[in-house]
Amino acid sequence: MGVRGGYMNVFSTFHPLLLSIYYCFVLVMLYCLHPVVAMLALIGAVAYFCALTGWHLTLKELVFYSFIFLFVMIAYSSFVHNGYTPLFFLNDQPITYEATMKAIVWATIIVGIAFWSKSYFEMFTTTKILFLASMISTKLGIFLSMLLRFIPIFKQHWQERQLAQKAIGYYHVASQVEKLQRFVVLWSSTLMFTIEFVFFKPAVMRARGYGVGKRTQFQLIRFTKKDALFAVFLFISMTLFALFFEYYAYHYYPKLKSNTLSSSQIFMIAIFMLLPAMYELKENAKWIYLQSKI
Repeated sequence: MGVRGGYMNVFSTFHPLLLSIYYCFVLVMLYCLHPVVAMLALIGAVAYFCALTGWHLTLKELVFYSFIFLFVMIAYSSFVHNGYTPLFFLNDQPITYEATMKAIVWATIIVGIAFWSKSYFEMFTTTKILFLASMISTKLGIFLSMLLRFIPIFKQHWQERQLAQKAIGYYHVASQVEKLQRFVVLWSSTLMFTIEFVFFKPAVMRARGYGVGKRTQFQLIRFTKKDALFAVFLFISMTLFALFFEYYAYHYYPKLKSNTLSSSQIFMIAIFMLLPAMYELKENAKWIYLQSKI
């Protein structure tokens, strides 16, 4: 169970494969470009991100992404002039109602995906990423583990060498060109040292016989009853979405054309999109209640 800044991350305790399926299915639903689905996806993403990081950071992110929203909406409606209903003319080009509606939906989807991605990387630790990679290929898992090690090791060695060289006056030269050359030399030597340490060391271990023969793999991640219930929920949701896919299809050109979603369909979409935030709030409320009983 992850904790960041006093906030718990209990939704991340589900099986990583199920979480990845959930996130991929959210993207599939957004592919329909339905305004209701896009809006509920954005609300669900922001609510979950808020449950993970708190209101202060969420409001800061919303202020930033509001500019992204406006930029995408204005840019799309300004350059795409398809549609039947002109609202006004800009430089003798029509700004149509249909293009504006699609621009708003696209902006909503982009901001929603940004927040879903932020929450995804809040919950997906290195262990879970390596677990998923190992399910595809053991070699891919090994390569990814080395790649994930490369950045922090390079950063650590770079800071150590920078401090050491500054202490002995390595950069105390009159010429800015020579100073830049010394910086490049130090950076390249640190890069080569890190590559040798991270990528060549496993090759040496294999040459000495490491990994020869059949080996078992220990995993901390297990499939539990809670995961089984979540898997059933995902299966039912995906089945219903596939059966009623034509209701989610939304056409913008030349005129807006779509099937009206029923209240039950909107309710199911809202439950699906708000599930992480609701589960997070439920478990946090349960935790606070149990603490009060101590």
